[in-house]
Amino acid sequence: MRKSRVVFAGVGVAAAVATGTAFTAANTFTQPSAIAGYGQTLVTGATVTDTDFTAYAADPTDLASVVFNTSTNVNGKSATLTLKNGVTGPVIGTFTCDTASSVYAAGTMDIICDTSATHPKFDSFTYVGLTVLD
Repeated sequence: MRKSRVVFAGVGVAAAVATGTAFTAANTFTQPSAIAGYGQTLVTGATVTDTDFTAYAADPTDLASVVFNTSTNVNGKSATLTLKNGVTGPVIGTFTCDTASSVYAAGTMDIICDTSATHPKFDSFTYVGLTVLD
């Protein structure tokens, strides 16, 4: 049986937001003040504790990667990043994420999503989705 974990985060490039939300006793999502921002979070069976956006070196208005820090061991699982313009808007891009190179240690690991092949503009998307499949 395939299980899915989905995280949606709206990106506000100009503003930093610090908040956390627990949707049920099994699901938590926290954000430090160092991120670009988010507006919506849906988490099932996973805990994402940080989201970092890295600008493309040649053009800082482009996105090079998104890194999700999780306290759930997703090592070796299939993960995909989806960028959307609005909740129901068009998909700007989907990107395969790396769950194998980060070691789950001390209750944490990174999910690394490289977008540098197409380096989308920060202002072209408003929502970031992460799907992790068993």
